[in-house]
Amino acid sequence: MTPPFTLRGLDHLALPVTDMARSLTFYRDILGCPVTAEWPEDALLRLRVGTSDLFLVDVTVAEGAWAKPPTGPGRNLDHLCIALEACDEAAVRRHLAAHGLDIIEERAGDNRHGPTLSLYICDPDGTPVELLLPSP
Repeated sequence: MTPPFTLRGLDHLALPVTDMARSLTFYRDILGCPVTAEWPEDALLRLRVGTSDLFLVDVTVAEGAWAKPPTGPGRNLDHLCIALEACDEAAVRRHLAAHGLDIIEERAGDNRHGPTLSLYICDPDGTPVELLLPSP
């Protein structure tokens, strides 16, 4: 049976973090995701990632305890993928290196937009972040 709705896309991802300042340095300053809103009562910041949002939740304070992952199976995330517009691959690599970020894996692939190159790094909490570059 066909659903009675049409999917528009990914709206947001909520990511628990253990050091908000360190995570802001990574997502805002290094990756360029601007902060667009904040809700201190929920220990939450909203950052813009292209046409989607990334919510960072500080799980080290009482206001953010709602997002603290349980131990054992349940809420989890394998990795976060951020698609980049066409850019200079060498410049991306230099930028990451300048910020002390190691590329832990890279992979050439093909997705619905064509050939791609994936560069995997880790955010300050150890969450793998895939930077998806279109291949020239």
